[in-house]
Amino acid sequence: LVSFAFFISSIHAQTPLSEATRKADVGPAWPGCDPKLPDCTKSRLTDFINANLQIPADAKKESLGGVVAMEFVIEKNGEVGEVHAMHDPGLGLVPEATRVINLLNAKKIKFIPAEQDGKRIAYRYIIPVSFNIAAPPKQKAEVKMAAPPADGIYDVVEVMPR
Repeated sequence: LVSFAFFISSIHAQTPLSEATRKADVGPAWPGCDPKLPDCTKSRLTDFINANLQIPADAKKESLGGVVAMEFVIEKNGEVGEVHAMHDPGLGLVPEATRVINLLNAKKIKFIPAEQDGKRIAYRYIIPVSFNIAAPPKQKAEVKMAAPPADGIYDVVEVMPR
């Protein structure tokens, strides 16, 4: 019974970030991407993040955005493990970025795991999460037209003579 409980707990054990590697013979890949083409994985992951990201209320209120570098473990089974922000710019950006990365597991999206010497390994993945806040619309500057010169001779005109 004890060995069965240990087996069950080891199935869901997460690899700490400090133990996951950043180097592999074959890097992890988004489902459907070729592991030899890392740009596909980065692009698909960025699309997923952008589609699910919500701007936190504090960031909206301040009309401020930013970028949070997120690192997380892609486990040997392809699931997302430990998630960590490399810095916190505030305004609720880190909790939202963390929520979106964890959403990968909730939506049952599994990566093709990284491999080293033909064996699956836990991989430490880093991706920037951008919070782009739309700038408030700029008011058009009022264009003041100069009064025509008294002598009727212009220095500059809309269409210059040729």
